[in-house]
Amino acid sequence: MDDDQAVCEPAGTSVPVTRNRLALLRAKVRADFVVADRAHDFDHLERVERLAARLADIEGCDVDLARPAALVHDYHRLDGNHGLGTAGDDGAQRASRVLETCGYSDEMISAICACVAYTDRYQISGDALIPPSPEAAVVRDADNLDAMGAVGVARAFAFGAVIDEPMWRPEEPHRDCYDRGVAPSVIHHFYEKLLHLRDELTTSAGRNLGQARHAEMERFVASFEAEWLAKR
Repeated sequence: MDDDQAVCEPAGTSVPVTRNRLALLRAKVRADFVVADRAHDFDHLERVERLAARLADIEGCDVDLARPAALVHDYHRLDGNHGLGTAGDDGAQRASRVLETCGYSDEMISAICACVAYTDRYQISGDALIPPSPEAAVVRDADNLDAMGAVGVARAFAFGAVIDEPMWRPEEPHRDCYDRGVAPSVIHHFYEKLLHLRDELTTSAGRNLGQARHAEMERFVASFEAEWLAKR
């Protein structure tokens, strides 16, 4: 679909969803995320948008819902505490206001914010994974895929530096479940969350992409620990 081609909303809505509106949203998000940490900056949002569009196309769901949801899914990261004390529901509230300023209809905002809230659900935190829509599953998988592989490794250490996590504390035990607080170290974060993400992916397309990214993280963690513990 061309960038200027209109995508019509259901009957009864006031403004057609267009690529121009998506461009307006992208510009707004880019400006807002100038202050974001490097692990959750606009580059991350664009990568998730591209991944969400790719997965939506493969899975046969609404790309024009998945794209804006991907762009606004991390507004809770701008809460002053990098999102460590807030969840996807809070981000959905913030995203709703942004979407409204860009002219999205109430119906579209509701659907997009349901996707945003779902990105913060994890089985490893005890949540039931019941997506409110196929697009929500796609956006959540896209977000998790960007936390995996080589980019995921880089983002983990970038964020660890922001929140003052040490690279590794091998003497510290691993926690049994994931929470969004500060981990004992970045390597602990791999064991407590990132190395579980392959099993958190729920779309067929997401699982296919996740295999190689998971293997990349496994290789990295093994190499890191071997070098750290190497005898002199």
